Amino acid sequence: MPALSEIEGQLRSELARERAEERFAEIRTKLADSAYAADDLAGPAEELGLEVREAKGITRNGGTAPFDHEGLVRQLFSADVVEDGYNTELIDVGDNVSVVARVREYREAQQLALEEVAADVRASLKAQETRAALSERADEIIAGLEAGKSLSELGAEEWASYEAKPRNDQEAGAAVMRTVFSLSRPAEGETSYGQSVSGSSAAVVALDGVNEGAVDETSEEFGQLEEFLASLEGQREYGAYQQFLRNRAEVERP
Repeated sequence: MPALSEIEGQLRSELARERAEERFAEIRTKLADSAYAADDLAGPAEELGLEVREAKGITRNGGTAPFDHEGLVRQLFSADVVEDGYNTELIDVGDNVSVVARVREYREAQQLALEEVAADVRASLKAQETRAALSERADEIIAGLEAGKSLSELGAEEWASYEAKPRNDQEAGAAVMRTVFSLSRPAEGETSYGQSVSGSSAAVVALDGVNEGAVDETSEEFGQLEEFLASLEGQREYGAYQQFLRNRAEVERP
């Protein structure tokens, strides 16, 4: 059995965490009961020493945290909360994070006048048409290449070649690399084609070979990974041993 001095710090941390979790569970239960019967959030917050925060612009699609939690948003837009003015139920939105919410002001969805959104609509339609045209042009080039036409015949002579690029390579761009690694492995002497359209640009991707991944067991990264895994396994075994000792220990208190 390890000496108390060796594990004193760890035991103190574990006890503090257990007490904090117990206190959180106690406050959580009281908040759930208090908020259910309250006409606002100020009373339960003052009673339990909690903080009331205000968030604006929350829609049925959510908003900033904690209103990125689907269950909380669903409660917030329920009839009991929106129409009858009740608080939501207590919702656990994360590890040791619980929320009770209330609607202070609700606005019905409205259709804006065309004059207000004309510029946005025009820009959105233009972007859609641009992407469609670029995609169509990329398809034409791919069809021509598969039919054996040359780049000059297709008017697509601006090509860049890359070799042995990993998945996270930044030189060719993230969008292009996603396309590359989504293509089927080409057979020997053949090429797989794809396209990547983003914003106002498009790229035709020609994949002519795939290199199998290799691990350099002499590299510094490999050594660090081995050390990390060994340390992790040691921590697991040590934790299991501590639990074994606790289960067998007999404690007498005066």
